[in-house]
Amino acid sequence: MHTHACRERLANYSVAVQELAWKLLRLIAEELGLDDHNFFKGDLTGGETLMNVHYYPLCPDPNLTMGVRPHSDRYIITVLSQGDVGGLQAKIGGRWIGVEPIHNAFVINFGLQMEINQRASCKRGAPGGNQLC
Repeated sequence: MHTHACRERLANYSVAVQELAWKLLRLIAEELGLDDHNFFKGDLTGGETLMNVHYYPLCPDPNLTMGVRPHSDRYIITVLSQGDVGGLQAKIGGRWIGVEPIHNAFVINFGLQMEINQRASCKRGAPGGNQLC
């Protein structure tokens, strides 16, 4: 694939994923009884959009692979396409659990900014009584 065609496809994909993320954020705000069009605007989402594209070929000996160190996503929301590659894990109750890839599906991860924002809403008492606390 030529560089220009690849760049155009990635740009279109990025726009579509951003639209998906905004739709999810609006639905979350609506469920919390918040202003679904403005709650996540400004400082919470006015920063960068980051897209990483990785290719991990199959390794005959998984013990030799090097992955990403355990971490928390710092952004408000992460939209991840695993493709058909396993290896993603989530920490639940102190244990790392494998997240099996689902063909043609996204993994939606709510990051640290969402957690901080959700805790602040719980302390204030979200209007409408629809609290995820």
